[in-house]
Amino acid sequence: ASPFSTSSTRCPRWTGRTAAHNLASGLDDYPRGVLVDEGLECHVDLASWMVLFADTMVKINSTAVGVRPTRFWQGERERLQSLLRTTMVNEKGMFSDLIGRQIVEKREGKKGSLLSRPPWMSRGSAGQCSPMNGIECDPYSDAPCCSPSGWCGGSRDHCECEGCIRYLPLEERMKKDKAFGRKYTISAAPVHSPHVGYVTIFPLLLGLLDPVKDRQIILTTIDVINKELMTPYGLASLSKSDPLYRMGEDYWRGKIWGNINLLAIGALRHYGSVMDDSIITEMADSMRKGFMKTVEDGFKKKKSIYENYTPDRGEPAGAAPFTGWTAVAYVLATEEDNHWWEKAVGTPSVDQTRPERYVSDEL
Repeated sequence: ASPFSTSSTRCPRWTGRTAAHNLASGLDDYPRGVLVDEGLECHVDLASWMVLFADTMVKINSTAVGVRPTRFWQGERERLQSLLRTTMVNEKGMFSDLIGRQIVEKREGKKGSLLSRPPWMSRGSAGQCSPMNGIECDPYSDAPCCSPSGWCGGSRDHCECEGCIRYLPLEERMKKDKAFGRKYTISAAPVHSPHVGYVTIFPLLLGLLDPVKDRQIILTTIDVINKELMTPYGLASLSKSDPLYRMGEDYWRGKIWGNINLLAIGALRHYGSVMDDSIITEMADSMRKGFMKTVEDGFKKKKSIYENYTPDRGEPAGAAPFTGWTAVAYVLATEEDNHWWEKAVGTPSVDQTRPERYVSDEL
């Protein structure tokens, strides 16, 4: 099956998402919505990839095929861009997933706050639980039952024994748990994700924003990078103020990843240059130095290159030796200019003027 789909509004969304994971996106446990509402979801990262894909098809068709297919892909590119700029921008002017109808707190005459942190530790597998302390098992996982000994599981011994508790999916809980039902309801309309992280900045990472028409959202996105995601060790995957920061599996919930740092550094350099803003360029330089030092210090300490790094102390984390995307540190170490980003992303021809500079050597 395709890892992505489009809803009735032709809005790109990853398929197969659960409350705990969105594996098709590659950002496994990056938080989206507590409930899955596939027909009404739009995902910023997938929409961004599809704009880049459509732009690539425009370039290929205009060179090798002809006018008609080129026009089709131009139309797709413009449609997807329009969705990004409208449907996937929240009330704060930031890019944000549309996550469908979600659970909100009931408030008389006021807009209820979104339940962004579920009452369980999303591990996707067995873990500890404590009903007395409000630590539940994930009802959407294969381990929804808490045993008297304090462990989550899905076996008959876990779910049918005396004293065992099976936690209900939230949709059912609102109907069967009177206390929960009195406090929460499901929103009448789709809502935007409250989470701020890598997904928030994807259109900037891929160079999809016009420095003139999109100036305000570019500055808003860069402000998010500076205030929410920037660390001395590189760019964190989730804001430190997020209720799910470093929670659960803690894979894409704060960790620093080389592939995204590479894209961010290139994007900041690009927009700093075309917008003639030295502060943006300095942010790129600071991020580059921080990430490179993190990888270098980790190698000195552990004698290896790691999959990712912690945002609090820059400690090596994940798999090792890992010379996949973490090897981008060598690209950053050897390339002082930005031609690698321009070649990788292609600076899409989405209402932008690409710098008149091309290089003959390939990465």
